Amino acid sequence: MFSTSRDILNLVLAVSVAGVAFFLCWLMYYLAMSLRNVYQVSKDIREIITEAKETVRAFRGKVKEAAAFFVMMNEGMKKVMDYVKEKGGRKEGGGKGKK
Repeated sequence: MFSTSRDILNLVLAVSVAGVAFFLCWLMYYLAMSLRNVYQVSKDIREIITEAKETVRAFRGKVKEAAAFFVMMNEGMKKVMDYVKEKGGRKEGGGKGKK
């Protein structure tokens, strides 16, 4: 089977090259899986950030709507208070004039 030491050297070299090829393939596989995981994590982070932005936009819209509502309520309350003061002044003035 092995007639010279050169044959043994060739066999050892072949096994070594096969081992190096195996470990390089193994390394490339884990590198690819690591990059895939990084991609998935970055995709998830992008989705979370997008959802957070949408939530902030919705909240901002609700706050603007509430602020507009409170401005209208404030104006309405001013008118009601002016009306009550006006009616109260008429009753007091009218009642004193009759006596």
